[in-house]
Amino acid sequence: MRPEIAEIRNLAEGGREKTAVSRITGLLARRTRLTRSELVELAHCARIAHRPDLSLRVLGRRVRPRGRAGSAPTDLELLQYGMALGELGAIREAIETLARVDAKKHPRALLFRSLAEFRVWNWAPVLEPLRALAALPKLPAPDAMAVQIRLAAAWIHGFSRYEEGLKALEAAESLGAIPGTHRTFLYVDVHLLRVQVYVLSRRLAEARAELQHLQALTSSDAPSLQRYTKLWQRLLEFTESGDAAALRRDLAALKRTHAAAGEWHRERTVDYYLATSLGDTELLRHLWFGTPWPAFRKRVEDALGGAPPLGPYSWRLSGGSKSPWLDVTTGESSWGPLPLKTGQTAQRMLAALAQDFYRHSNAAELLECAYPGEYFHPTASPLKLRQAMARLRAWIRRYQVPLIVREKAGRYHLEATGALTLRVGSPDDAALGDLRVRLEDLRRLTGDAPLAVSQAAKEWKATPRTALRLLKRAVGAGLAERLGRGPATRYRLKPLRSP
Repeated sequence: MRPEIAEIRNLAEGGREKTAVSRITGLLARRTRLTRSELVELAHCARIAHRPDLSLRVLGRRVRPRGRAGSAPTDLELLQYGMALGELGAIREAIETLARVDAKKHPRALLFRSLAEFRVWNWAPVLEPLRALAALPKLPAPDAMAVQIRLAAAWIHGFSRYEEGLKALEAAESLGAIPGTHRTFLYVDVHLLRVQVYVLSRRLAEARAELQHLQALTSSDAPSLQRYTKLWQRLLEFTESGDAAALRRDLAALKRTHAAAGEWHRERTVDYYLATSLGDTELLRHLWFGTPWPAFRKRVEDALGGAPPLGPYSWRLSGGSKSPWLDVTTGESSWGPLPLKTGQTAQRMLAALAQDFYRHSNAAELLECAYPGEYFHPTASPLKLRQAMARLRAWIRRYQVPLIVREKAGRYHLEATGALTLRVGSPDDAALGDLRVRLEDLRRLTGDAPLAVSQAAKEWKATPRTALRLLKRAVGAGLAERLGRGPATRYRLKPLRSP
């Protein structure tokens, strides 16, 4: 490794992130010839300097080559690229990329895949890979402890198998010496998960003892963790007292503190435990329609005793029950039909912003929803989003909809400027909207005859790989059927029905 890159790593790890980022961008601007291993190291430095977008830019030409195909990306390139995608919020693409890494050679790929899955409340698929990873004999101690902690989280939150979760936490604590700061963070996770086990299984005395341990470990410079700990403290108090009014009041106040700190993911968690603790079916329906993650919605369905009736669901942004309304899929409204054609840019962006009632979404998250067949590109994708947002804002102004798209630090959300209710369909309908439009276009061009992947790629002006992914998704959604095998494989489109 050249000395300049070693110095950049020291800057990033030493807390001088801005200087490290400046040096990385300088290297890229000078078009310095770098080896592939040096590019991987730069991507790692960008990521630990909290610039996953820059990490993608460093490796983009290796992992996502444009034009003529180059050599296949290495496992280390895929690993860094997948980690950066996960940190940026492109969860589906991150999981797909990390799955291409040879986990036998690079077991950390399983560790980071589990982190990506956990961000969308999806614990079940990573349980067995984590168990296999935990059995490896030569994992570094910090990684081994992190694996046991995530294994415990999968047992606890994915399967409600609390005893297995506690065993994994005991295994995490039994590991040898770990560097001081990293060890503290890991032990905080251990105690936090123990608190959750004891509260959820109503082992109240043990829950109180663990809360005391956790509070002793949590320093005043970790306010986010302190706020999250309060959720479990309030749930414990409710389990002891049964005072539903106090729980609603306390958790409403806690949500306000999370909102003020920009911790929108925590607001969803608070609502979930409030709704499940009190059996609040209306709040559970709100969570189901307002969360785009299938694994989370399955948990809500379990609490409801089944999926709620399909939409439209009324998401009240402002005003009372008789507020003006707008359907984000069709453009129908209380003022009369507005021109908002399904699949057009403005409609895609409106539906993407309305798919999550909690999260303020960044470019990767919005584009993954609006254009699910496309990869995220660190420079082209943000530009595409800005252009799409400009069209949506122009549509809002033209038709005087009492709505505004707010943006802060690269994150977007909807805000009503007057009384307004948005009518939204199920999250699955929103996710399939783009695919339905593509299939309708394909049917108009090719008719009902079975077609090859190459034909779909040509008509969609997409790569064969993208076309294959979209056709497989159509088969999985029941919108197409696969015929034949191997090179003779063809796809027949099924008649489309309105969602």
